[in-house]
Amino acid sequence: MHPPAVLRDRLEATLTAFLDYWSGENVGDVHTLFSPAVHFQSSHRGDARGREAVATMLAVDSRDRRIVHITGSNEVVRFSGREGVMSAYFFGEVRDHEAPNSSAALFGGFVTLMTCVHENIPLIHDIRMQINWVQGNAALLTDWTLPVQDRAWQPGDRVATIVSEMDSPWTRTDLHAAESDQYAVVETWYRYAWALDQGDFSLLAGCFSEDAQAVLTPMGHLRGRREVVGTLKAFRFPWPWMQHYGTPLKIEIDSEQGTARLWIGRLMPGKTQQADGSRLLGAHYQIRLRRHDAEPWLIEWMEYVPGWFSA
Repeated sequence: MHPPAVLRDRLEATLTAFLDYWSGENVGDVHTLFSPAVHFQSSHRGDARGREAVATMLAVDSRDRRIVHITGSNEVVRFSGREGVMSAYFFGEVRDHEAPNSSAALFGGFVTLMTCVHENIPLIHDIRMQINWVQGNAALLTDWTLPVQDRAWQPGDRVATIVSEMDSPWTRTDLHAAESDQYAVVETWYRYAWALDQGDFSLLAGCFSEDAQAVLTPMGHLRGRREVVGTLKAFRFPWPWMQHYGTPLKIEIDSEQGTARLWIGRLMPGKTQQADGSRLLGAHYQIRLRRHDAEPWLIEWMEYVPGWFSA
């Protein structure tokens, strides 16, 4: 088998190739991306089984309209032996081929992929995709089942395609955690964002130390894990379409002291680039973490700092 770093790189490349295939940016050989019996479950288009059926369902969006580059973030990769599990956030933009200057539809959501290595190639055999929000010209998405927004659950609403308590990478305790402190520190924040956005509050509570503090807009200064998690739980309930897209900006680790500092930039879908092409971020987080011995990294301080900047 490949060394962990090599397998991680291949799995990350598989995730990128999947998003590129869906957007039509890089339609490669489906035989090196999907297993023959791949199963695709989605909130917006339903289900498909088998390599050709899944490839056809994914290609419909880029064939019938143009999805302008899907951006992935919050990528988590876990693996053991031949098996791999990945999760990611994504957001994208849809424009009409025949009216490129018309208003666009923006969308975003979550995806989980399960892979198995075959002849040194990770092949995707299970896909779960949840469209979490849609903004703008929804008339471009008439053939999608759109997510419920701006109202509470009602009888007849579809069950979510991704249920964190069953589908998140962290439910697979048989898989290796991040193989380096660099990955593990960043993954701690990704776990926090996923848990909050998915409403998985047991997972959320496990991200913080008992004496954690957070300074967050609009909640203010929160002290202790109970106040942090309890306030975030109440804050999240009215907005089930919430998603915290983030990208690591800087990591500092003191292995001897078991402490780390992390800076995360907040990606704002629809406003991610300056006119000169440089990356635009809408805010950032300043985070301190610590761990004891071989225990997981825990957040002990997190501050949300609003303000646009380039990075």
